[in-house]
Amino acid sequence: MATEEEIRMAAGRAERFRLSLGDAHLSFAKRMITSHVYCGFWLSLPRKFCADYLPNHDAKVTLVDEIGVEYETRYLHFQQGLSSGWRGFSLDHGLLPGDTCVFQLAGPTIFRVYIFRARDV
Repeated sequence: MATEEEIRMAAGRAERFRLSLGDAHLSFAKRMITSHVYCGFWLSLPRKFCADYLPNHDAKVTLVDEIGVEYETRYLHFQQGLSSGWRGFSLDHGLLPGDTCVFQLAGPTIFRVYIFRARDV
């Protein structure tokens, strides 16, 4: 289990990286909690980001990891989050509570995802 300091450091690295991307309004950082990575596998997204940039209906959303592997997920508009497919991404990447992911919008329904670990595994 990561310490609070490790979690803060990961979040700080993620935020610095997010800002370095330019067009920071087209990206957001999300700290992983238990319901994102262990049980439920539901990833809520920032409400304003969804309203401003994502479809106003349920849609397929593709996540592209740092080496270019694509994962198809389901965006649920009214719930403002990712459902089916997120579980596979989370498990394949060994995400843990305290890790922070940066989501960069690369197309109308495509995110590049960068992972910042709270603890080296």
